[in-house]
Amino acid sequence: MRFALSILLFSATAANITAQTARVPFHPMADRAHISVDATVDGKPVESLIDPVTGAQKINKVTAVRMEDDPDHKMVGVSCRINAGRRRYICVIDSGATNTIISDRVLKAQGPLVEMTTGNGVVRVHLREVSLTIGDGLNLKSKAFVQSMMLPGVDILVGQDVLRQFRSVIFNYETRQVDFQQ
Repeated sequence: MRFALSILLFSATAANITAQTARVPFHPMADRAHISVDATVDGKPVESLIDPVTGAQKINKVTAVRMEDDPDHKMVGVSCRINAGRRRYICVIDSGATNTIISDRVLKAQGPLVEMTTGNGVVRVHLREVSLTIGDGLNLKSKAFVQSMMLPGVDILVGQDVLRQFRSVIFNYETRQVDFQQ
């Protein structure tokens, strides 16, 4: 049995309004869910049309990504890919980490060698530019530290340097999804 979610977007302002309906097919037993919604008024993204006088609410792009199970560590993880590769990894989201760290099992330890302070002291790591794709299409650019001897089963740890690229990141444990609001 297949289902589809219909979304109708509209706004009541003096501007020319564009209403869009998007049908997003999904299957209730699917392994991954990815929904992304955009809204425009007069052909411009709504988030660029903020009224500074009235403070009118704006509509933002929200991408919902299904949480992946991590039975070993009980941490929140989402599906991701590095540098447009085909292989999927589990990116553990660590809101207490300042930086994004990638295991040298995933990415070759190249680039400048720098010192990084951790809760366990100072470690030497390589600094790399990476492209991170979260879910099925949330593409980000970031610097990441490549480290050896990461916790077994944790290949990518997403820290504040990536999370700050969003207006908000919301963990919904009831629906088992992470909402990334841009």
